[in-house]
Amino acid sequence: MQQINFIFFFLSLIIFSQEISINLNGDSITFKSFSSHNNIILKSDTLMKIDQGIYEFSNNEHDFKIYINEKKIYNLSIEEGSVLFDGLSKNEFISLNNFFNYYSSLIENLVDNKNYPDRYEINMYDVKKKLKNYLRNEYNFEDDYNISLEFLSKYVDYIYYNSLCQFIIKNNKYKDNFSFNLIPYFLEESFYYESISQNLNFLLYKKYIYNMTLLLSVKNSIKQDQSIKSLFFSFYKFAKKNLNDDLLNFSINEFVFNYTSNIKPSFLEEIFLFYDNVTEKYLANVKLKYEKRNNSFDHSNVEPNDSFKFYLEGTNANKTSLNNYLGKVVYIDIWASWCGPCRKLFPYSKKLKGKFSRKQLKKISFVNISIDNDYSKWKKSLKQLNIEGDNFISPSKINNSVSDFFQISSIPRYIIIDKSGNIVDNNAKRPNDLSLYDDLIELLSK
Repeated sequence: MQQINFIFFFLSLIIFSQEISINLNGDSITFKSFSSHNNIILKSDTLMKIDQGIYEFSNNEHDFKIYINEKKIYNLSIEEGSVLFDGLSKNEFISLNNFFNYYSSLIENLVDNKNYPDRYEINMYDVKKKLKNYLRNEYNFEDDYNISLEFLSKYVDYIYYNSLCQFIIKNNKYKDNFSFNLIPYFLEESFYYESISQNLNFLLYKKYIYNMTLLLSVKNSIKQDQSIKSLFFSFYKFAKKNLNDDLLNFSINEFVFNYTSNIKPSFLEEIFLFYDNVTEKYLANVKLKYEKRNNSFDHSNVEPNDSFKFYLEGTNANKTSLNNYLGKVVYIDIWASWCGPCRKLFPYSKKLKGKFSRKQLKKISFVNISIDNDYSKWKKSLKQLNIEGDNFISPSKINNSVSDFFQISSIPRYIIIDKSGNIVDNNAKRPNDLSLYDDLIELLSK
């Protein structure tokens, strides 16, 4: 019998964001937002924060969708080929998956013909029409459903409009057939302006806002210069005028990640000046993703030891800082008392530490930082689990927490800092990874 358990529980730490606790029981599964092509392969237990929306899980045997929204607990298991829910209506799960299976069948043979944008639009409009008819006539809505007819109908609209945006952006190089500057009539600017006033919070909506903002900014630009700087400044000017801070920052992120190969590090620093109401650590995280995406991660570019300016408190209630570890290699474990996967890995941390000699332990520190908001539960867990090493707390509810500093969205999270205070790995190997010991030994030798 194969079994995969998912436990969904939602906290109110971040508006519109939920935490998902995933217990894989030794199996692995691919997870992604339905509106995104970016897959996340889950191989071990973890907790992660996600926005509300529709998500897809798949492995060699299963492919199914779920809807995440309200603050409640979801239990999901796969047993003997069947997907079962406890806490989510069985009928709703079946209806939702039937709907998206129908959608997949409609687009399976859809031709993305770069030479005929009008034909593509006609095909997508037909898909939209059939999906709306399906919702009206085939989708069995019940009173206890988490997802409404109104939401799914709106979702279909964004599927349609975002696909048209992506088609144009993807094929803009074929300028003999249509101009990137002359946005086709079928994009309906009125829908865009209506959408930005709604401030929804699911990924497909945000993707559409970014794509349409880019297209309209190019359409409205009077500049003939096609350089990346010219494109960005036209894009930013239009976005700043029309979008709120959240959508603006999301759109700038999308621009950076979509045009990474065209953006030089020096220009990225200029772009950072245009974000609204974000912390320095938010920008550091964007830079880290940019560098990894560009395959040019340079440790010397990461801010050194004197930048560890986040709240950190020891078991003696005294405030402290990671700056005190300058000269040592530091292996950091970000955890919480309520995190089951975190608790399971502490024995491996103890075993890892035991591999080092006394001489080596003078050059390396194992630091555990809890993001608990309840101090009593943190200290109780330290005793229960007999957690060794240097123990600190940085409550997630405060503004300058360790979670904000390292832009942590899932735990357990491990970080490695070298002797000079440089962040070597912002998402390091877990202590049960046998190769981690060799990595740390190599750092000690430098």
